[in-house]
Amino acid sequence: MISVSIFINNNPILTRSAVNSGRIDHETGGTKYDLDDGSVVIHDPSKGATKLAIKMLETIKDPGQIDRDFQSKCDAREELIDRMFEEDYGKQ
Repeated sequence: MISVSIFINNNPILTRSAVNSGRIDHETGGTKYDLDDGSVVIHDPSKGATKLAIKMLETIKDPGQIDRDFQSKCDAREELIDRMFEEDYGKQ
């Protein structure tokens, strides 16, 4: 098992863990690693743990982007509800 954590001011911000599944990717010959979020990365163990750690971190979606995506969806829904209300009841 391998875990990679990011700390800011001694506070853990993100952690990603993986387990070597023992399965081989037949296209690349790399080993498949099962990550804690359900995703899988393929890595050649001979390339070292640092390369694997980078691949693991690349699976993390930026929390700020998640917030912006969520806000965009909320804004779009609000606009849709406003338009539907105006169509049914006129402009208020």
